[in-house]
Amino acid sequence: MILNLSMKPPFGDVELKLLKGTYSGNNTALRLVDTEDGTPFATITVNIPELSHRLEDDEFFVKTWSENGPIIAALRKLDLFTEVAKKKFEYGFRDVMVEVWKFTDPNTLNQLHFQ
Repeated sequence: MILNLSMKPPFGDVELKLLKGTYSGNNTALRLVDTEDGTPFATITVNIPELSHRLEDDEFFVKTWSENGPIIAALRKLDLFTEVAKKKFEYGFRDVMVEVWKFTDPNTLNQLHFQ
């Protein structure tokens, strides 16, 4: 799936491919790569095995902080994801909250290329 994201500098307007994978525990991993050369751009998910039992089959943990901030802000503008607001967890040593998202269309995950 190709995404056109418009972000603030230093990123600007980019065309990226969304790919799926899996983490240990079979949790969903989602990565963005450059459409031209496949260079990794960002991993938008994070794996938290100790909380996997709290996810539904179509849900995944999203890294919304640090370098992912501008990317997540651009992704929120798309009608591709839905935040599962009732599920936020504190994570790691930092004062951040891990959000749980799912695809707006439940068939989207099955349509993504695996890598």
